[in-house]
Amino acid sequence: MAYHRIEPFGPEREDLRFGMVASPLINMLQGKRGRKTKPGDWIIISKELKEPQDWRQMKTALKAFAAAHKGEKEE
Repeated sequence: MAYHRIEPFGPEREDLRFGMVASPLINMLQGKRGRKTKPGDWIIISKELKEPQDWRQMKTALKAFAAAHKGEKEE
């Protein structure tokens, strides 16, 4: 527990680390018109319940994201 306080680990921390890589890349690829993401946007653990999403929840979220960005053109 002491080590975890100094250097957190686990799925939520791994998602945040992934977000630190994915966020700038996605922001760069979608150009000026797209919604800018933050590293915290890539955490897929439910913030309210602190439980992992199941695949159905993830699928719904990804479909909503794709629908929201449909038709956007790169510059």
